[in-house]
Amino acid sequence: QQQQQQQQQQQQQQQQQQGLKIQAQQMDSSKAQHQKIKQVMQKLDIEEGFGFCSQVEINLHGGSPKTYSYVLSAAHGFREMNQKWNLHLENQGQLNICVEGKSSTPRISLRREQSESLEVFYENSIGFGKTCEENKIEVVGTAGVSNEQRQRSRSSEESRRCNEYSRKVNELREQIRMEREESPEYEKLESKLVSAVEQKRRSCEKKHEQERTLDEVKFEIKYNQLPQQLRQYAKYLDVVVKGLFVPFMTRYQPTNNGNKVEVELQFNPEQNTFDMVLTTPEEEIRYKDVRLPQNLRNVIPMVASSRPTEKFTSSIKGSNVYPKCRIGDNVVESFDKKSYPYQLDNCYHILSAETKQGQEYAVLAKQENGQKELKAYVAGSKITIRPQQSSSQEYEIEFDGQRVNLVRNEKKELQTRSQGYHCKLWRSNDNVIVLETPYSRVVYDGKDIEIENTRLTHTNLKGLCGNSNQDKSDEKVSAKGCTTQTSKASAISYRVQDRSCSPLSQKKQQIQQQQQQQQQQQCKKVKAQQQQQKQQVSLSKLTQQQSEQCSQMRRATIKKGKTLCISQVPVIECGSGCSPRGNIQKQVPFTCLPTERQDIVRMYEERLRAGEYKFPELRTMPTQFKTEMEVATSCSHPGL
Repeated sequence: QQQQQQQQQQQQQQQQQQGLKIQAQQMDSSKAQHQKIKQVMQKLDIEEGFGFCSQVEINLHGGSPKTYSYVLSAAHGFREMNQKWNLHLENQGQLNICVEGKSSTPRISLRREQSESLEVFYENSIGFGKTCEENKIEVVGTAGVSNEQRQRSRSSEESRRCNEYSRKVNELREQIRMEREESPEYEKLESKLVSAVEQKRRSCEKKHEQERTLDEVKFEIKYNQLPQQLRQYAKYLDVVVKGLFVPFMTRYQPTNNGNKVEVELQFNPEQNTFDMVLTTPEEEIRYKDVRLPQNLRNVIPMVASSRPTEKFTSSIKGSNVYPKCRIGDNVVESFDKKSYPYQLDNCYHILSAETKQGQEYAVLAKQENGQKELKAYVAGSKITIRPQQSSSQEYEIEFDGQRVNLVRNEKKELQTRSQGYHCKLWRSNDNVIVLETPYSRVVYDGKDIEIENTRLTHTNLKGLCGNSNQDKSDEKVSAKGCTTQTSKASAISYRVQDRSCSPLSQKKQQIQQQQQQQQQQQCKKVKAQQQQQKQQVSLSKLTQQQSEQCSQMRRATIKKGKTLCISQVPVIECGSGCSPRGNIQKQVPFTCLPTERQDIVRMYEERLRAGEYKFPELRTMPTQFKTEMEVATSCSHPGL
């Protein structure tokens, strides 16, 4: 006991003396850890990335003290459109784990129809044992777009609507060009244009997704002699898969496939089903029309993207990860999804800018001869991008006065004048420029501009794109912070006048003069309105908070003897002291748990008593019956 107490005291003293310190060091080839980092980075053969090396010691005190020492080295990086990774865990000959892999991203068109075939390639190798060669598992996979999916995307309703509204937008723009700006018909045409552009953007975006839907997936798993425990897990997994997919089995035949498992998946996005061919070392099984679970239908099949993580997140969320502003077809769509007609001229307009002190960020654009020119200020540096006068397919790019050459499918990183900040430039396969800054991502092709606010905490932006605070009602604000009567008046205030600018049209001059006359009076009202809005927001938040405490999601249950039936969808129940704001009659589906598995029944009963209601697996279980129920639409305290 005395020995144990002394060991505990020594351990406590060591913990008090030790602290976590992080500091930068130059690479030193004489140090073992630095050598490992250099080795893993060189092995990957990457253009940009990172690597690290750490040593971990685990001391177990007791009757039989043991010490385990691990060295972990890892690296990850990119080369052109490919990414690679490497991980090595060593334990002095007792256990080694090695992971090496790579994946390739196809050359994706951002705006135009996908001309090249799309295929995503994935390869990963896991070795473990006393050496990394003792046991090995290799996974190779591909995902691509089938010819059938290409045909579906070309003949789909979204494709038809995209073509139809593209023609309609061009016709309306031509009619507007021929109409006098002062005429009543001009405003009607602008209103029709805004509606047509919204429809065009929505349908063309959906069509573009269909072109890039990866409906063909194949992967192969190879392995050598695995430990007995892993083989047992593999057999258990095999039984589970067969049990789940038994209703969809259409063919079975014995095979001799060696130490290899092959899986082929063919998705049908229209029916939310897939076919599968599973080949194991002993058999080949075919499955047809396997239904995708409801909560996976927005995610699977995946869509090829230059930013797969963001695409996956937005599929789950059901909307873009970052607020997006679009400027094109003489229509501006703000970060907060408010669209209004406005045509840029040969004078720079502020599209989006940060107004906080110490933040140097602005994106501006102007238009001349049907082509837009982009300018951005980021952390003390200036970037300009414009189409070449001799060729609309080429760009002139300048960064702090220096010419930047960028070919298709090339990426470059540029260091800003303020240390610690950098920008990335990328030119896509279909000749679209992407500029990534610490504040936003700008997509530009000479005609259309998209800006994504990648700093979600920035909700006080200025410019044609609005403030990005998820509120459409306060978009009509001038550059000086005054409320305006129209969005067009607000946009004119962000026009940066200089000697090269042409004079405003008579109509726009009239709008500008009216705004200047009302500016002083309107600005006096702004503070009062903002104060009132803050009070309304506070009250709204309080009401919402109280309402959320009242409204409780629950699963309805019906028990028939030993059989427990649970609603497959949650319903609203009012908490103590609360009453429903309204009731509706609703058909509620129920599924029943097997009576022979009372352990499962008890588990669900305990979770239901604890207030849990999220059981996604219930949706995939068969519906036993439906019953008409009166359920609350929402609940509230009597005083709210």
